[in-house]
Amino acid sequence: MWIYGEPSRTRPWTWRFEGHHLSATFTICGDAISNTPLFVGVSPTCVNDNTDNPDIPLGTRALAVEEDLSKTLWNSLDDDQLELSRIVLPPMAMRTAQVARVERAPAQGIGMADLRAEQRALVHQIVRTFVGNVAPSLATIRYREMEAADLEDIVLSTARGSVHCEPWGHARPGGYYYRLQGRTFLFEFDDVQWG
Repeated sequence: MWIYGEPSRTRPWTWRFEGHHLSATFTICGDAISNTPLFVGVSPTCVNDNTDNPDIPLGTRALAVEEDLSKTLWNSLDDDQLELSRIVLPPMAMRTAQVARVERAPAQGIGMADLRAEQRALVHQIVRTFVGNVAPSLATIRYREMEAADLEDIVLSTARGSVHCEPWGHARPGGYYYRLQGRTFLFEFDDVQWG
């Protein structure tokens, strides 16, 4: 865990917790709390054998709702929507380098107006689900802020995984990536596996 600044009720400060598949940052300024950026990652898997830990039910999956909603959204996109939303991701080596300044990613892809009604409802459900991965009081505040600012201005970008990717060449067959970008937020879902 890292603490930036001096914990205070009057001056801004930040604490961050990191692990292999988790990076959570909380910035506090008086009574206001920002819970971004937030990274939660898992290797998609399912508990098929709980012999070593019978308290975990068979069929348990980490982030199952997020994965299922994402697959539903991806599978709902027709060829025209996939073409309009398609972006090319840079090679893995270029995505992981440290940089002194992070620039806002340009919004590329298709807007909410280019999605069918059920797809727009699904996008809203995905946003609510991902926002809900923090304490309910924070999630409610964050979702209301997003709803007031830009939920109808979301742009959907998509990319396919490649089994010939570099440098490791072992992308998950059928892997996919998408991001939902509003004026004040960016969600990414990456099921590409090194692609």
